Amino acid sequence: FTLIKTITEKNEGRLIKNSTNYLLISFTSTTKAIDASLAIKKVFSDFKTNTKQLCIGVSAGVPVTKEHGFFEETIKTAMRLSNISRGQIVITSEVKELYESENQNLQLCDKEIKTLPFQEEQFLNSVMNYLDSEWQNPDLGVEKFCSHLGLSTSQLYRKTKSILHTSTNNLIQEHRLENSVKLLYKKEKSISEIAFETGFNSAAYFTKCFHKRYGISPSSFIKST
Repeated sequence: FTLIKTITEKNEGRLIKNSTNYLLISFTSTTKAIDASLAIKKVFSDFKTNTKQLCIGVSAGVPVTKEHGFFEETIKTAMRLSNISRGQIVITSEVKELYESENQNLQLCDKEIKTLPFQEEQFLNSVMNYLDSEWQNPDLGVEKFCSHLGLSTSQLYRKTKSILHTSTNNLIQEHRLENSVKLLYKKEKSISEIAFETGFNSAAYFTKCFHKRYGISPSSFIKST
C-alpha cells in the first residue's frame, strides 16, 4: 500500500476511498491516471505477485450531474471495468481518446491496456444497472434480462461471457452473495432473513451457495467476524 500511495501522489492522485478489497483514486488528468496505473501494475509484476489478482479500471467523467452524485457514474464504471479485468488495465474509449489528445496521438500499449469499446461499455453498464435494481427479486433470471435488454437468450449469453467473463445466472448469484456478506457482517438479521432479502428462495439453498463460494457456512462466518 505504501508504494501505491507513493505512485499515486507522484502522479497527482488523491485517495478517495480505501476499502478492504479496493482503492478508489482520483487524478488531475487522464495521462496521470494511466501512468500511475502502469506503474502500480509494474510494482506488482516486479514483486512476482499474480497480476491477475490486481484489477484496475479507469473511467473519466464530469464531477456532478443533476441525476447522480459526485462522480457516481464514473466511479461505478471504473469499478465495473476493474471487475472484468484479466491482468490488463481496462479503460473506456473516452479515456483512450483523452489520453491520446493529451499526448499528441501517442498510442497506448495494447499488451498492458485494454480499451473497452463504447458499445460494450454500454452493455456492461446496462447489465449492471439492471442487476443493481433487481438483484433482490427472487424471480430475476435470464428471461428478465433478455426482456429488459431486448436480446435473445443466445445473444445475452454470448455477450455476457465475452464481456463479463461469466454467465448471467452466475453474475446474479455472485452479486447476491457479495451483498449477503455485508449483511452477515452487521449481525442484525437471521440467516433466513438475509437469504430471502438477497433474493434466495430458501435458507438451505443460500447456505449451500455461500459455502460453495466462500468455503464456510453463513453461521460459521458470523462467528468468525
